[in-house]
Amino acid sequence: MTTIIISNLLDRHQSYPLAGDEVYNIIDPKMTGEESFIMDMAGVSSVPTVFLNASLGRLIDVYGIANVKSKIGFVNIMRAQLDRIRKYFDDYAEVIEKR
Repeated sequence: MTTIIISNLLDRHQSYPLAGDEVYNIIDPKMTGEESFIMDMAGVSSVPTVFLNASLGRLIDVYGIANVKSKIGFVNIMRAQLDRIRKYFDDYAEVIEKR
C-alpha cells in the first residue's frame, strides 16, 4: 500500500493541477499490479476540479471508474471533500455513459 500525502504535494508544487499530475504519475505505473493507494487528505482545505481532473480523471480515462475506485482510498478526509469526490465519480460516470 502506498500512502500519498496530498498536502506535501500541494506545498511542493503550489498548484492543484501540478499536484494532481504528480498523483497520477505516482499511481499510473503501479495501477495494473496489486498495489493499492491511500490519499491522505490531512491539511487539505479543498478538492477542486482541476486537481481531480489531473489525477483521478486521467486515471479513470485509462483504467475505468471501477478499477480506480477499487485501488484508491482516502484517510483524514472531511465530509465535504468525500462528498465532492463522490460527486466527481458520479458526474464522470454520467459523461462516460453519454460517449
